[in-house]
Amino acid sequence: MVEWVKVVEDGVGVWLITPDQFEQLPDGTKLTSIVGDQVIKGRDQIDLETRGGYISFGFLEEDKPEGMVFYDSKPWVIGD
Repeated sequence: MVEWVKVVEDGVGVWLITPDQFEQLPDGTKLTSIVGDQVIKGRDQIDLETRGGYISFGFLEEDKPEGMVFYDSKPWVIGD
């Protein structure tokens, strides 16, 4: 079972994904970085370097794909 990590900055949470999860996403998927930049898979260059097993991109709450299961964990708060 994959646990998703939620990073929170200024009250905005980004659900981070692993490189394997990234590869399963279809082109055209909108992602948000941990600094708030938005990119589109298949169009924009996305750095797949990981920290703690996760890339620095994921989904805002309102952008999570329908049917994708996220397991709530303690949010990682940027700056702590």
